[in-house]
Amino acid sequence: MQVLAEPGKVEVAAFDPIVVMSSVGNPKLTDVAQEVQAKLKAVIDSL
Repeated sequence: MQVLAEPGKVEVAAFDPIVVMSSVGNPKLTDVAQEVQAKLKAVIDSL
């Protein structure tokens, strides 16, 4: 996750964990990546 701040403006960006973990090639990480994606989405949506 990256947060950039300027006076009066904040930008938040994050990598999609499902895409990142798919490049690793370990299917066992899919469930974890889905869980992380849901949590990141919830945080970003709350901003």
